[in-house]
Amino acid sequence: MITTFSLNRLPNPEYLQFMDYVVTLVADKTPTALHVKPQHDLFKQKVTELKNIFLTAQASPITEQISEADALRDEHMIGIIKVVDGFSYHYDPDMKGSANLLLKNIQLYGRKMVRENLDRETAKIESLVGDWQNKADLVTAVDVLGLISWVTELKNSNNEFKRLYALRNDEYSQRPDQNMESKRIEVNAAYEDLCKFLNSYSVIESSNPDYEVVISGINSYVDHYSTLLKQTRSGKKVEKPPVN
Repeated sequence: MITTFSLNRLPNPEYLQFMDYVVTLVADKTPTALHVKPQHDLFKQKVTELKNIFLTAQASPITEQISEADALRDEHMIGIIKVVDGFSYHYDPDMKGSANLLLKNIQLYGRKMVRENLDRETAKIESLVGDWQNKADLVTAVDVLGLISWVTELKNSNNEFKRLYALRNDEYSQRPDQNMESKRIEVNAAYEDLCKFLNSYSVIESSNPDYEVVISGINSYVDHYSTLLKQTRSGKKVEKPPVN
């Protein structure tokens, strides 16, 4: 049986890679012989439609600006964490105490927040900046360490990212038929239908070894991408997907 998997957790590039692997894997064993040609044809069509939308989105100049804005705020956040880390070893008790206070607040949101998905990172940076600019003890700590300009730059870069991200969302909203999220729902449905038929016929025609090849192949991809998500969250190196 094909292993179930939380497809919605995959970012668009990895999601498309996974679906492409499945399209090719089933095609290699001849969909007609597997009794899944209608399901495979629809699935392949939906994956192609999604790829075209993705490529169009990547060609947008806003996408490049978003990537640059994201990289800039990441630099600011990482820089702040490193500076505060350094001050936590300071010989002066006040400096050291202020640094430890800020580090404790950083831990609330996670030191690796720059590895979060874009929406979560935006929200976490916004909350952290809000704490450092409004909570009296943290405001004092920022001042003691001379980090006011750092925090201002982080806030500005995060706001610029939010502006660009909203701008691209507005662009997408003008093309409701070309929406990645809605198209992924269609791809998911086609994928699940294909898997249902493969599972059923693998039981009906259990003597056909091609079903085992296809199903074990899909499961190897599921295992790979499940591991990918775990490694991404932990910051470990992600290995290449399996080759069948």
